[in-house]
Amino acid sequence: MAKSLLVAMAMAMMALHASFVAAVPGTASFSTPSGLPSACFGPVDPGVFLAAASGEIWNNGSACGRRYMVTCTGPANAGETNPCKGTSVNVTIVDYCPACQATFDLSLDAFAVIADPNAGRINIEYTQV
Repeated sequence: MAKSLLVAMAMAMMALHASFVAAVPGTASFSTPSGLPSACFGPVDPGVFLAAASGEIWNNGSACGRRYMVTCTGPANAGETNPCKGTSVNVTIVDYCPACQATFDLSLDAFAVIADPNAGRINIEYTQV
């Protein structure tokens, strides 16, 4: 009985550990308006909480349609006030932004959920959902 309880506890702990995914640090900017057509969906309007991916996420287009939970962690530039709102937003990758100086270029709607748009660029953490 004790042995089976230990095995069950060990399996539960492994399952719990596997369900946690570490957030990845990055940066986010925003652009407006959200451009159509997009590289992923053409002329179809995919919604308002959108993102264009940098090269590190894009992976030759395999990122199209992926969803990420993005959370502001602070200002991107030292000395700026904290623009974060203490919330997260789920965004869908709809485009590629090879010239972006950020991990994600969010739609204004998505950026405004997590930070003051006056910041322009923020530090983030993100996880694929």
